Amino acid sequence: MRFLLLFISGLLLFSCQNTVEIKKPTWLFGKWKRINNQANKLTYEFWSEDFSGIGFTLKEKDTLFKEILHIITKNDSLFLQVTGVNKNPTLFAFTQQTDTSFYCGK
Repeated sequence: MRFLLLFISGLLLFSCQNTVEIKKPTWLFGKWKRINNQANKLTYEFWSEDFSGIGFTLKEKDTLFKEILHIITKNDSLFLQVTGVNKNPTLFAFTQQTDTSFYCGK
């Protein structure tokens, strides 16, 4: 009887643990073009299946801006990590995510 009570208690304890499922935005993979650019500028983002990407802005054939992008998990939360702009990487926490979009804040 003790064994059965101990077994049921252990089963209840482990089955009640909260598991956090972190869903990364897989819809992001591929090549994207910004639609609200300034005149004479084109901005693109290219995303790979390992959640790494590159963003850059062109004016004719000149690169005006470039950043390296990664979506990472830290402490059970998603972050957009941007490098290549500042001396150290900048992290932006995911504040909202849907099946087709996400928002980040610092």
